Amino acid sequence: MLEVPSGTEYASYVQDSVIAAGGTYVGTEYVGLRVQEATAQIIKLQSAIDQYGVNMVALHGAPYHNELVLKAMSAAGITDIPVVGIHGVATNSIFENSPEDVTDDTYGVHSFKTSSSDIEAAAMLTRCADLAGYPGEDKVNNFAHGFVNSYILHQAIVKAAEQNSGNVTRTSLTKALQGKFDTMGISCDIDWTTSNHSPCGAPFTMDRATGGMVPAGEFSEYAEFLDGVYGVDPVTFE
Repeated sequence: MLEVPSGTEYASYVQDSVIAAGGTYVGTEYVGLRVQEATAQIIKLQSAIDQYGVNMVALHGAPYHNELVLKAMSAAGITDIPVVGIHGVATNSIFENSPEDVTDDTYGVHSFKTSSSDIEAAAMLTRCADLAGYPGEDKVNNFAHGFVNSYILHQAIVKAAEQNSGNVTRTSLTKALQGKFDTMGISCDIDWTTSNHSPCGAPFTMDRATGGMVPAGEFSEYAEFLDGVYGVDPVTFE
């Protein structure tokens, strides 16, 4: 975990979730923001494995710090434990720069598919990345996220104009955003009628054949486990 408030919040959420599911939460180790290795944390992880039989690691943090942990795990021979984490783990660089003996069972939860998935938007994602001068970014979850934001705004502007005699104002656009939106398969269809949060997510890993991020299964397989507790509560328009 990163030694920041969101890391502490995440640790508490993981603890509550593990206990609620009938599992055993062993503890949290924090990685300082300016450290260049995670040897001390991995020594404690190995001790927890030996003493408690730890069988999963949850990561929270920026890609750089996640890489430190994964590299240290590999160096210590801890390569048979699944690693899961927030969107900072669903990052191409994690899989490109960390040993495959740990990343082959590492997953980061995200809500937006990339062009590496068989989705309607795949070709358009690639085209937009190329036109922007960033070829390959279409295989990155956060690029897909930005694309969806822009696509939703485009749909809302068109809707606002159609409902207001061709005029788009702040008021008409805000009203138009309170509805349903297509994402061309990048994410679940968005319904902002009553809230403005993303309704889905899945653990992502890298498809080595394409170099892009892909989900381990479909969003629908994980919907029942997204309890909306971690992070900021959804903000309603009311």
